Amino acid sequence: MRTGMLRIGIVTGAGLAHGPAFAGIINGSRDTPPGSYPDLADVRVTAVYDQETAVAEKLAADYGIERVARSPAEVADAVDAVLLLDDGTREHQRQAPPLLERRLPTFVDKPLSTDPREAAELVCLAASAGAPFMSCSALRYTRELEENRAALEAAAPYLAACAIGPGELIYYGIHPCELLQAAIGPGVRAVQNLGEEGRHIARLFYGDDRSAVLQVFEGISYVFHLSVYGKGGWVSFQVSDHVYFYTQTVLRFVGMCRSGEQPIAPGDTLEIIRTLWCARKSAQEGGRVVGLEEAS
Repeated sequence: MRTGMLRIGIVTGAGLAHGPAFAGIINGSRDTPPGSYPDLADVRVTAVYDQETAVAEKLAADYGIERVARSPAEVADAVDAVLLLDDGTREHQRQAPPLLERRLPTFVDKPLSTDPREAAELVCLAASAGAPFMSCSALRYTRELEENRAALEAAAPYLAACAIGPGELIYYGIHPCELLQAAIGPGVRAVQNLGEEGRHIARLFYGDDRSAVLQVFEGISYVFHLSVYGKGGWVSFQVSDHVYFYTQTVLRFVGMCRSGEQPIAPGDTLEIIRTLWCARKSAQEGGRVVGLEEAS
């Protein structure tokens, strides 16, 4: 159990949405003044690295980050844990191995990888090194899901669900896919994509009575929506409170740093990556049903 001041480093992604969001929650910002979250009173982002030095310098100036590092290794030498953030390249995860080998508690931003085999290698590396590890879309921790948890439990057993979101299938489809798993649980066995490029309609087959549809459409308005239907009722909601889900993600990460206990089963993280990869493969192969074992 780690005690005392927790020093966190940010590696990559300083100029995109997650850099300012996470730094602001931890170090304080106009929206979240210092002291807003008692569980973060002894936590601080103290170092940042980005491929673009000017971007890292701006994040440091805006959020009171003491050190602008010249490399991820320099960050690792100066902190107790690392937030490895999405930088838009879909290659940020390649910075993870040396951090994990140092046994640093590490959050790898979504997606862990677009390649399920690389994702599995990172999970195995974290386990073998003994590094507390976490990777997810922040939509795993939405206020709306928490508020509807009792209604979801009452609706069980689940029979059908539909999750929808905008953007590219894997890079942004991870958001509704993670939301869906957080609501009804893991267990996807196969995927059939009945849509087309930019308009994905993926049917998810489970190992029980559940069936779900994941829709990821480029060009639609920015929305994440989930509907779940069961023998005991139904639940439907739109996700809108982004400050809440970013904050809860940070709190879960800090909790992991303190306790060493991972908040998400690695197998659940890998299932999401494999599900999206299978949806892509199904679309490329005319809607063939693709088993998740093909992504292993």
